[in-house]
Amino acid sequence: MNAEKLLQRTVASGAAYDIAAAAGTSRTVQCGHLQIAALAPSDDRADVESQMRSVWRKRVGNTALNLLLVADEATAPGQVMTLGPRSAAKDGVRSVTGVQLAPVLAASAEMAALEAVRHVSGEIVRLAGGGLLVGGLLSRHTLDSRLLQDSRLAHAWASACSDIRIDGDWRSPLVKLGWEIERLEHMGYLLRASGRTAAVVHPKRSADDFDRLDPDGRPPEGMLAAACRSHGARFGILACGNRYRLFDCEPAASTAEWLDLDAALLDDDRRVLLGLLAPPYLADGGLDEARRDA
Repeated sequence: MNAEKLLQRTVASGAAYDIAAAAGTSRTVQCGHLQIAALAPSDDRADVESQMRSVWRKRVGNTALNLLLVADEATAPGQVMTLGPRSAAKDGVRSVTGVQLAPVLAASAEMAALEAVRHVSGEIVRLAGGGLLVGGLLSRHTLDSRLLQDSRLAHAWASACSDIRIDGDWRSPLVKLGWEIERLEHMGYLLRASGRTAAVVHPKRSADDFDRLDPDGRPPEGMLAAACRSHGARFGILACGNRYRLFDCEPAASTAEWLDLDAALLDDDRRVLLGLLAPPYLADGGLDEARRDA
């Protein structure tokens, strides 16, 4: 699905309607509190990226306009380049699959402005990451160039990870990886292996809640770390569907660092990285070894 068809589908779904095309774009639609504009296709990716930044500066500037620019990804049919909707500097140009982006845009039409911007921005980051987001816990180089080339990880987890059922239940992959799951009385679950407690899991209704304060103004990672200390667990996991955000919650660590794995988006080669959530890594020191190697 190219940029034009993406806008066409969004309009056809009833989530958006056409408005006057912004200068430098081929079509612009209003989708709830967001404007979505497509640029004319080009075989020169660098030129398109330059045009996107130019249109952004001229169209948004210092205004409060929430604008998402999309353009065909010439080197990857079916993917679109995006810029926005928060800011050109923060979001940058990313490449995502048009088919996956379409329902994200449709869902944003019913949201308040700030929620829509956060939702679309977060989903674009998630989709562009291909199921792997690194927030300081390990590094992308370590994951892609070291662990994925580590025959021990591949041998130990290739079979288990390839057989994981991606059914939207966060428990399924963790049970397959060897965890015993115990429900806590007030909130969350414990992950145990061989009688040892290694992690606390706080399930969320939406992945947007990974970054959302609760009604009392408390961050989810702070509450997770407190639960880990209370139950003697080293690691904490925020979970939604088959997506997991892993934190090291020992007192000397920083909850600003995390690793985010989305089992539904990881391709066949990267699926083995789910082994990082298994007992040998979280209970037996394997993750510490990987971090020292990094």
